[in-house]
Amino acid sequence: MAKHGGIPVQASELDLARHVSLEAHQGQVDKTGQSYVNHCERVADRVQGVKEKIVAFLHDVVEKCDGWDLDRLRDLGFTNDVVDAIDALTHRKGETDDQSVIRAVANKLACPVKIADLHDNVQQANAVGSDPVKYKRGLELAAMVQADPGLAGLTCSGADLTGQ
Repeated sequence: MAKHGGIPVQASELDLARHVSLEAHQGQVDKTGQSYVNHCERVADRVQGVKEKIVAFLHDVVEKCDGWDLDRLRDLGFTNDVVDAIDALTHRKGETDDQSVIRAVANKLACPVKIADLHDNVQQANAVGSDPVKYKRGLELAAMVQADPGLAGLTCSGADLTGQ
């Protein structure tokens, strides 16, 4: 298989997402001190469809990794719906956590990934004894929007808010 900058060319989109996540998050650690890619893997394990799993592997790449942007993901061949979901999941400068969550759950593909991400962040915060309040607040917002999409004019189908 040919490679482009360490990334396999002609890999399935899911395999490509795994490789990008590994490369982009190399050397980063999560809240528990483990390799950051483990967080991406846990988020991917919490969602159902292949597209959701692709987005789960990539959900923090643009926000947390130097040299990665939406154009680079497009150039690697990720589909527009995947890149749009990554965009929806990427926290903006000056944006509140609430605004970020509401924007993320507005995107049908990003919504279940954001919920899975928040659940994993609650578990990590609890594991290290830090306050999970902002992640729990995000889950509450997502649940409110899912219960009444008219609250923000949003839909969020297929998301498991229970974390089970």
